[in-house]
Amino acid sequence: MKITINTLVNQVKRVISNKSSVPALEKAYINNNGDLIASNIEITAFIAGVFQDVAAENLNKLYNKDALTVYAKTGVLAGGVDLPESATACFKIPEEDFTTICTVTPETLKGVNTCISKNESRPALTGFNINMNTGFIESVDGFRAYRAPVDIVGRVNKSVVIPGFAGSFSYKGNIEIAAGEKYARLTDTVTGLIVYARLLNAAQFVNLDAIYEKNGNYKTVTIKGLETLKPFLQAAIKANRSERGAGATFLRFKDNRLDYSIPGIDICGSLETDASDMEAAAACYNPAFLLDAITAAGETVVYSLKNMNGPLTFGKVGGPEALILPIREDSYTVNDAFKKIDIIGNKQQETETRTPEETRPDNITATPARDLNNNAPETPAPAPTVSEVVNELNEKQNKENHFVNITPEDVKRQQAIKAAQGYYKALQGYKLTSLQEITATAIYKANKAILQPIARQAGGLYIDIIAITAAITAANDFYKLQEV
Repeated sequence: MKITINTLVNQVKRVISNKSSVPALEKAYINNNGDLIASNIEITAFIAGVFQDVAAENLNKLYNKDALTVYAKTGVLAGGVDLPESATACFKIPEEDFTTICTVTPETLKGVNTCISKNESRPALTGFNINMNTGFIESVDGFRAYRAPVDIVGRVNKSVVIPGFAGSFSYKGNIEIAAGEKYARLTDTVTGLIVYARLLNAAQFVNLDAIYEKNGNYKTVTIKGLETLKPFLQAAIKANRSERGAGATFLRFKDNRLDYSIPGIDICGSLETDASDMEAAAACYNPAFLLDAITAAGETVVYSLKNMNGPLTFGKVGGPEALILPIREDSYTVNDAFKKIDIIGNKQQETETRTPEETRPDNITATPARDLNNNAPETPAPAPTVSEVVNELNEKQNKENHFVNITPEDVKRQQAIKAAQGYYKALQGYKLTSLQEITATAIYKANKAILQPIARQAGGLYIDIIAITAAITAANDFYKLQEV
């Protein structure tokens, strides 16, 4: 991996304060060794020797962000000012005996940072904890939590809670984490970036061991196709932005499936699991938290057998785990949220209980529809050919003194639009008889269609493959039409 000066400079610039009570902290410092240092008192970023080749008169000075950006692009460093003696301590590297605790990947730190709290009333929750007893790196914001296993290579005599900002850098390689008496040190093993962070009060951190305890009251299941929920959750997040509570997402474990419902945008469906004896349990969740949990953890879920008021944990065997708590949603009840799924499920059960004689095509008699006077419908006339339609329209245009010739392509365009409208009407009247799952690909293609009602219909109901095919065919007709 090629590491440029621009990459290193951009890393350090994140620490520079836009406005500070100490003016020197609004700039970065280059010492006599050419080391680049930026600090905001709590966090200090350090990269050794970045500017070792510049002229000596440019060293031991402060530079603003613009000057660093110009140097990264042109190699010219200018605009430095002397470091005030009163601010010397601000850029001093902590001199402590650091003990290396563990090495983590950038992906692990990204997962941890999804659950860092922004509430300053509990400072410890604005950081992440390295649990010496369990060997986990963990974070919690009061509504959800995340933890991942790490190999503890060196132990210290206290818990280590590191400010979340220290883990938010765009690290390019594995990060070596060490701890001293008052500071933690995070070292990017690829770029050489070193971040020093003042440790937070570990006594205020939440004890996650009790929350994550998996006893007889919990059940572990593996859900198939959990990734297909992501497009629906993204739609729910957008709905929440426009109307509070519109994206509330209900989950229910029942029989051998996980049912999901987002009643505010009329989306529901089911996913298979590897369990067949699950007791019914349902609750409502924040779609953004659900999306983060699925992205960070995986397809294995731990849920409470007694009720869903407890934590719901997503995780991988031997891997990271993301925990979320349910939310209260007064707009919909659980029964309302899953009403559509239950109706379809009951119809499917009725179909499955019929005897073969009852469902054989030979025993089905087609009766033509009749009007209110009990009159049978007339036999429809055959559809005109394209040339017949062209001639008729051109003749009409001439009579009305409109001298624009209608081409066969125009007729094909109109016919395709009518065909698409027909698909939509058929989709609206389609009798839902199965619980076949809609794939994310089908929804994506349906949403690409110009006929938005088709997309809404495909996204909002259980529709089997015939109806989905109709929606996609209408979309494809429109694309071909545009190419004509």
